[in-house]
Amino acid sequence: MKVKSISVWAVTFLAVLIGAGGVWAFVHEGKDAAIGAALPKLDLAKNPYILRESWWQGELKSGEMKLIKHQLFQRNDYWFWIGSSNPDAEVSIHIYDAKGNLVDEESFEKGPVAGARVTPKASGAYFVRIKVVKGPAGPSGWAVIYAFR
Repeated sequence: MKVKSISVWAVTFLAVLIGAGGVWAFVHEGKDAAIGAALPKLDLAKNPYILRESWWQGELKSGEMKLIKHQLFQRNDYWFWIGSSNPDAEVSIHIYDAKGNLVDEESFEKGPVAGARVTPKASGAYFVRIKVVKGPAGPSGWAVIYAFR
């Protein structure tokens, strides 16, 4: 009988937490799209990448681009992903060194999501260039996430 009361209490407590969390939850559709694109690379058994909590977001119109300056470290392997909140948008992402040289080792573009991988030859500032290649007349929301190993 004691186990049932603990289980009922635990389920009630969990339901209250989920309900309260739902009220305060913030969903960013671009981030969700980026995470969906990242999931195949985040399989810890095959590719032990660590997804960082930090991420960037904003809005860009079709044809616009943005540079995100970020510190990368030699011998680490990084993946960056962008996702758009607009499923009709086409986005791209690439990584450049401080001299403006493209340093992607691998990249892909699939409509509203794109990704790029880099293993920096030297530690330093790098630039993640994101672009809404094609999209609706108004601005498209975007989010960039990254992982390393």
